[in-house]
Amino acid sequence: MVLLARLAALFLIALANTWAQAPTANVTGTVSDPSGAVIANASVKLVNTATGFNRAQNSNAEGVYAFNAVPNGVYTLTIEAAGFPKQIRDGV
Repeated sequence: MVLLARLAALFLIALANTWAQAPTANVTGTVSDPSGAVIANASVKLVNTATGFNRAQNSNAEGVYAFNAVPNGVYTLTIEAAGFPKQIRDGV
């Protein structure tokens, strides 16, 4: 009976580890101007070029944006802010 309990415990630990390895990633960054000053409230868009999956948000007061748990893949990141040219980064 003890052996069965140990095997069940090992199975549950192994199963928990497989769930922890989700096929997702985090994309984070800081929006700043050429002088290094942060840009708050910039529009940030993330689009998966193969699937069309997308997310959008604005940078916070410190210029930070974070897209958490996005499906793995290749993305295009577009950032727009008043008074600045649109920035596009392919292959993210």
